[in-house]
Amino acid sequence: ERGDAVLRDWLARNPSDTGAKMLLASNALQAGHNDDAVAQFEKMMPTDDPVILNNLAWLYMQRGDDRALELARRAYDNAPGNAEIADTLGWILLANGKNREAVSILAESARSLPDNATVQYHLGIAHLESGSTALAKKALKRAIDLGGFPEFDQAREALDTL
Repeated sequence: ERGDAVLRDWLARNPSDTGAKMLLASNALQAGHNDDAVAQFEKMMPTDDPVILNNLAWLYMQRGDDRALELARRAYDNAPGNAEIADTLGWILLANGKNREAVSILAESARSLPDNATVQYHLGIAHLESGSTALAKKALKRAIDLGGFPEFDQAREALDTL
């Protein structure tokens, strides 16, 4: 909180410091202060910065905001090789019922991040939603074996249904 106060004070005197704005927004996101994170990221719009677009897309998805998919696509287009951004886009595509495209994007992300349990979980759920139970089982098992991710219980539950 003290660090954020220092950043806010700095930004009051240096409103064009994009790095400080990004740090303040990222701090809010990591602290789970999503409303503040949204407000901070929105202050940096419009932008083509894929990290800002990606983070705001994720936050919008959590809110059920229809702008999530558009921002995720823009982030992906601006950083097509970034596996974390691909994961965000894939997960948002899945939430929007675009299962086939979600599987393709999430598989790309999982190939780049084979040891990221959340990415493996997202791929597993995408395969499950698409009816590919064998592939879903493989990805979900991989996620559980990697462990240590927020959706662990959901992954175990999904795997138990297969």
